[in-house]
Amino acid sequence: MKHPLLFAMLTFCALSMVPQTTFTQTTLTQTASAQQATEQPPRLRFSVMGNYAFNRHTADFAELPGIPLFSSAPDALQNTKRPPNFVNGTGSGFSAGLGIEIPLSERLFLGVRGSYNNRSARLTTTETYPIRSQSGQVTESGSEYRLEAALSAITVEPVLMLNVAGGLNVFAGGSVGWMLRTNFAQSEHILTPDGFGFTPQTLEPTRNASAGVIPNAERLALSAVVGASYDIPLNARGTILLAPELSYTLGLTNLASNLAWKAHQIRAGLALKFSPIPEPAPIKVPEPPAAPQKPIKPVLAGRVSAVGVLPDGREEPNVIVVVAEETIARSVRPILPYIFFDTEGNTNIPARYRQLTSEQVASFRVDAAANSATAVSDAQLQSYYHVLNILAQRLQQFPQATLTITGCTDGVSSEKNDMETARQRAFAVRRYLSATWGIAAARLAVEAKKLSAKASVPLDEEEKMAENRRVELSSDVPQLLEPLALQTSEQYLRPLPLRIRPVVQTEAGIRSWNLALTQNGRSIKTMSGNKTFPSTLEWQPDSAEAASLQPSAPIEYELTVTDNAGNRITTDKQSITIRLVKTTTVNDEQISQSSQVSRRTQVDRYSLILFEFAKSELSPTNQTIVEYVRKRLSAQSAVTIEGFTDRTGNEDTNKRLALARAQAVAKALQLPALGIPNATINGYGASVQLYDNTLPEGRFYSRTVRITVESSLGNE
Repeated sequence: MKHPLLFAMLTFCALSMVPQTTFTQTTLTQTASAQQATEQPPRLRFSVMGNYAFNRHTADFAELPGIPLFSSAPDALQNTKRPPNFVNGTGSGFSAGLGIEIPLSERLFLGVRGSYNNRSARLTTTETYPIRSQSGQVTESGSEYRLEAALSAITVEPVLMLNVAGGLNVFAGGSVGWMLRTNFAQSEHILTPDGFGFTPQTLEPTRNASAGVIPNAERLALSAVVGASYDIPLNARGTILLAPELSYTLGLTNLASNLAWKAHQIRAGLALKFSPIPEPAPIKVPEPPAAPQKPIKPVLAGRVSAVGVLPDGREEPNVIVVVAEETIARSVRPILPYIFFDTEGNTNIPARYRQLTSEQVASFRVDAAANSATAVSDAQLQSYYHVLNILAQRLQQFPQATLTITGCTDGVSSEKNDMETARQRAFAVRRYLSATWGIAAARLAVEAKKLSAKASVPLDEEEKMAENRRVELSSDVPQLLEPLALQTSEQYLRPLPLRIRPVVQTEAGIRSWNLALTQNGRSIKTMSGNKTFPSTLEWQPDSAEAASLQPSAPIEYELTVTDNAGNRITTDKQSITIRLVKTTTVNDEQISQSSQVSRRTQVDRYSLILFEFAKSELSPTNQTIVEYVRKRLSAQSAVTIEGFTDRTGNEDTNKRLALARAQAVAKALQLPALGIPNATINGYGASVQLYDNTLPEGRFYSRTVRITVESSLGNE
């Protein structure tokens, strides 16, 4: 199209005339709708828009710094006069984006638009000079110097928009753009006559061709914006509008810091606007004033006591029996294929990852390293910190396997675009595997990314940045990253029930009550209610609560009651002593013959991680573990499925997500088909933090579902 500006202006004028002519003559309902929309108070508007852009560049420079374009005239005729500077350039492109219009008064709006904008153009300048042909003929010719600028930006445009009359609006404001692309391509072309070139030997018509990124290109682009638009209602309520618009953008800043070079635009296009009608506010009917009451002083008093239930059913005051059960169990622990780096720009593997010496490699055993933790809650992370040694040993077992090591940045901080930092993180992992374990470098592929495809979000949160500063490990052989299957010796606490008996005297009636149990100042259980008060409360700690108990410290409890008159009492704190009883549980015939064993039970524990953010669907890795578990279940199995999350996010949302993940696992196991109609399914969210959530790996492993399968092997 030779005249895009003229076409855009004619289109805008034609569309602007529609409401006064075509719409009035043929569609009375639409006219009435527009009138109703005009009579309504101004409303918030959201829009999506697209524009055709006619780009015009103004400039005053000869060459890009450090990139020569001009040479002497061909055939050494010594043309020393330099050609005119680049002055003008034109091009075309498009822009598309979203916007919002906020009413400030009946006719005045504040508009904010965000869009992608193409600002490309071609600049040319020419010079004439004599040239000589192969036959020696001298003739007048010339060169055209071409500079192709490929430019694009993300822009934010705040404008003030004034409704002039009917649907006609004018607006003015500014534009702040961040340049995404600042490339160029330049060359010199001989113009006339045909059959001539820059050298008589080759007759090449082009020289000094080069391309790249514009030197000293400015990232920030500021512009002034003016324009007009016309709103055409598309429905009876005026909530959907079509608006043709025309605008001019005047560049205020140069495209490069040391060049006189600005980009301007004329844009013509359409915007589709949505203007929702808010629901009317409900009318509040004032409540009649309450009848005055005579002040009373109601009686409120209370006390509380607790007894532990012994194995034979007897009760003992202020004692809770906790069975410390040593379990020799099988467990499946997933491998988290990430290595996290502590600080911004850091490329050293943190000290918490276990790095062996060359002498220690020969004696490394996965089961010994994975079971070296002193506490059950640390066992999973203890396995994880040997991830490089586990992978190295598996690479030795599978000589055909390769390992891809991908370094990533956090995508936000100063390392956002620092690909060298990402590469150095990957090389740090490869150096350890190659130098210490002797893995051939050809089997260790190194890659780098600005941001992982599975990055934690939102990116600008400190904890999510720490999770994204990492190296990702993947392989063409699935056995390299399959979960660890281990037999472990662990101790678990299994408390017997605790009965709590409150006694409350009240004249005004109970409004609410709260019973709090703490240990070393840390809350371990809270029970509460309204109106009525039970005669007996029974607490049977679940597995997560039992794991948080400290056998050497007493449990304290107190009752708080509020009556309907607003009076409150809190009973004195009382202590419950923990009585520890030890038993042993095993999972095979050979160990069960020990004289210390009172019963034989097989206990299998499995963990699933790497759920997608805020989702409960099972990944392929988790599906594999679920199928592995299902094959080992029988009708005699007691199954417990528990869902957990990390500490980030809303607690109620986390609990729902944890329960949804546990239920998804239960559904995938198809328990009723195996003769297991009932399973214990719980979702704790972040109320029970399984691992240290100050570390990225602790948060990843806390986003888990644990499956515990207990099968009786009979009594001794």
